[in-house]
Amino acid sequence: RAHISFRIGLLVVTIALWVYFAAACGGPKSSTSFLKKALQGSSPFSNAEIVSVMLSSNFIGVILSKSLHFQFYVWYFHALPYLLWCTRYSVPVKLLLLLGVEFCWNPWSGDTSSIESSFMLTLLHFVMLLGLFDGLKVRKPKDD
Repeated sequence: RAHISFRIGLLVVTIALWVYFAAACGGPKSSTSFLKKALQGSSPFSNAEIVSVMLSSNFIGVILSKSLHFQFYVWYFHALPYLLWCTRYSVPVKLLLLLGVEFCWNPWSGDTSSIESSFMLTLLHFVMLLGLFDGLKVRKPKDD
C-alpha cells in the first residue's frame, strides 16, 4: 500500500501540473472577454484549446497515478500522437517516443511489467510532458 503522504504528494503534483498547464496554454482568458463570449453563446475557447486541455489533463492524470493498469493505456493511447504533435520534437523523436511507450506497455518477453519497463515508461512520459509544455507555450493563443 502506498503511504498516505505519497498519495497526497501525487495529488498535489497533479493539481500543480494542471495549473501550470493552464498557464502554459494561455492561462485563464481575461474575465471580461470570457464572460462576453460566454453570454453571447459562443465558446471562449477554440476547438484546439478544448482538445488540448482535455487530452493533456487526462495524460497528466495517467502519468501521476500511483499505479498503472493496462486499461489506462487504452484510455490515452489514441491521444499520444496528438499530444506529441503538439510538441516541437522532430518526427523521428516523436515516433521513437511512441514506440518506446508501446514497448513499455507490451513487453514481448512474457512479463507484464518489470522495474526497468516501469522506469522507462515514467521517463518517456516525463520527456513527452516537457515537450508538450514547451510546444504549447510556443502555440500560446492571444487574448482578444
